Amino acid sequence: MLQKFLHLKKHHQLLFSFIVLSGVVCLWRGIWGLLDMYLMPSNTELSFVFSIILGSIIIGTTHYTIDKLV
Repeated sequence: MLQKFLHLKKHHQLLFSFIVLSGVVCLWRGIWGLLDMYLMPSNTELSFVFSIILGSIIIGTTHYTIDKLV
């Protein structure tokens, strides 16, 4: 199974890219849907602000962590 996967990745890069892209899009769609349903669904504006703050914290933390590793 692993050999087939590596062969696909090496020889069919465009197809492999579409498979990975589909996975990323499905993951993003699922997360977005869950956030719409459960993150303050009755107050859209507050949900957006909270999402921006949370996303900024995550990006800042990971950027700081990556800088420390390099």
